[in-house]
Amino acid sequence: LQFLYLIDSYLTGRRDASWGRRVMIVSGARRTAAIAARACGVRWFSTPIGTDAGEVPQVGEQKYAEVLRRLDDLEARLLAVQPMFGAVEDLEAEDFSKYVTQWEYFTRRKQSLIALEDLIPSDGVATADHVINFARYLHHEIPIRLSHRGNDLDRLPYGLSHMRPVRTVKSWYFQSFVHMRRLSEPKTIDDVVRLLPTLRTVLERHSRTLEHLAKGAFDLKRALRPTADLTMLHSGAEPVDRHLQRRAGHKIWTLSNLPKLQDFLNDFNTSRIGTRFLLAHAMELMVQVGTREGWLNEAEAEGLRYSTFDHEPDSFVGLVCQKLDAKKVVDLAAAQVTSEAHKVYGIAPKISVQAAGSVEDVIFPPLYLNTMTGELLKNAVRAVIEKHGRYGCQEGDPIKVTVCVSEKKNLSVRVEDNGGGIKRSLLPLAESYLYTTAPPAYTDLDRAVDPKNPAAASVSPRSSLLMSASSPFAGYGFGLPVTKCIAEYFGGSFQLVSQEGHGTSAYLFLQPAAQLGKKLA
Repeated sequence: LQFLYLIDSYLTGRRDASWGRRVMIVSGARRTAAIAARACGVRWFSTPIGTDAGEVPQVGEQKYAEVLRRLDDLEARLLAVQPMFGAVEDLEAEDFSKYVTQWEYFTRRKQSLIALEDLIPSDGVATADHVINFARYLHHEIPIRLSHRGNDLDRLPYGLSHMRPVRTVKSWYFQSFVHMRRLSEPKTIDDVVRLLPTLRTVLERHSRTLEHLAKGAFDLKRALRPTADLTMLHSGAEPVDRHLQRRAGHKIWTLSNLPKLQDFLNDFNTSRIGTRFLLAHAMELMVQVGTREGWLNEAEAEGLRYSTFDHEPDSFVGLVCQKLDAKKVVDLAAAQVTSEAHKVYGIAPKISVQAAGSVEDVIFPPLYLNTMTGELLKNAVRAVIEKHGRYGCQEGDPIKVTVCVSEKKNLSVRVEDNGGGIKRSLLPLAESYLYTTAPPAYTDLDRAVDPKNPAAASVSPRSSLLMSASSPFAGYGFGLPVTKCIAEYFGGSFQLVSQEGHGTSAYLFLQPAAQLGKKLA
C-alpha cells in the first residue's frame, strides 16, 4: 500500500499492436508491471535505455491475459484507495497504509443489527453504565459501518463511483473511519466525554452526503442524453456506457430507468439512516445522562445536543421520546416549512393540522417524524403555489394534515393538498431518485464546500436529516425516496395517492418503538 501511495500520480500503461505476444509498459509503471508479471510467472526482459524506456516480456496469449488481469486488479484497487489520499492531512505513508489495511479488514466484517427497543432501558432511565456499554458498542460498530458505506461507493454501477462528488463522499467516510479508530475503547466516563466531540464531528462531516450523491447521479442523468458531452463528468475515465447512452433516446431519465442504481441508493440510504441514528442517539443519551449526573456542564451539553423538541426532558431516552405528542411535532414541521416558503416564494399557503382523537404518549423519535412530515409539506406547498399562484394559494385550506394514533399506538399522518395532483403516467416516477419538477439545485454545491472542512457549510448536524441547512426548498429529487427509506427503516410505510386535476394525498404509517420487533440496520 505504501508503494501504491507513491505511484498513484503516474501509473500509466500501453498495449502494443501485436496482441498476445508483447506488452509494453512505459517507464512510469515498470515496477507495477514487473510485480504483476512475476505474480504470473512471466520472465521480464529489459530494453535499452533511450529506445522506449520500457521492459518487454515475451509471453503467450494466456500469460499475457493474466498479466493484464493483474494490472487491472491493481488499477481497480488503486482507484478504490485514491479518494482516501489527503483525506486526513496528518497521515504519513506508513499510517495511511495501516488504516487502509484496517479499512479493508473491517469491510469484511458483518455489521450487527439492533432493535429500537434495545436502545431504551427497561425502566426507561439510562445510567452511566448504560452509556459506557453503548459507547463500547459504537467504538466497535461504527468503523464497520463507515467502511461498508465507503466500500459500497466503489461498486456503484454505470461509472458513478468515479465521479468527483461521489469520491468526495468516500474521502469523508475514510476520514471518519480514521478518527474513530484513533480512539481507544471507552471504559470510563472520561473516555465517553472524549468520544463525544468525535461523534459530533462525524455527524457534521456527513451532513451533505446526500447532496453530493444527488449531484453525481444528476451528472449521470445528463450524460444519458444522446447529445450529452461526457467530458462534463468529473472523471478521468469514460464513466458512462456508450450503449446505455445511445439507448436513452428521449425518455424521462430518472433512476427508475436504472434499476441497479435505484436499488443501490435505497440500500445505501437505509444503512446511512441507521448509522446516523445510532450516532445521534448516542450523543443525546450521553448528554442527558451527563447533565443529570454532573459529568457534563450545561454549556458543554448545549453544544452537543442534536435534537430539541418541546417535550418534558425526562420523557426522552436519547432521540426516542416515550410520551410523544405527535401533533405538536407536526405543528413544528408546518411552521418550519411555512417560514422556508416565505423566504423562497415570498408567500406561503395555509397549512391546517388536525388530530383525529388523542395523539399523545407515542414512543417514537420526534426528529424523524418532523423530518418526514416536513418533506411531504414542502412538496405540497410548492404544488399549491405553482397551481394557484401567489394569491390564490391562500384561499380556503389548501393543505390539510391529519394526525391519528390507533389503540395499539400505531401512528399515521396524512398530508392532502389541492395542487393539481400528479399525472398517472408520472406517478411511478415520484418515488424515484432524481425525479423532480423543480430546477436542479446544484449550482453552488462545489463552491459551498471547503474540501478541508466539508462540515463548514452546515450550521448544525441537527439542521436536517436529509440535507444540510443550506439546502434549497426543492430540486434534488431525493426528498420522497429518502422519506420512504426512513419510514421503512422504522418498520412503517409510505404511500402516495394522486387525484389528477385536484391534488395529492401522502400517507405515513409508523409503528411505535414498543412494537418494533425487527432489527434495525
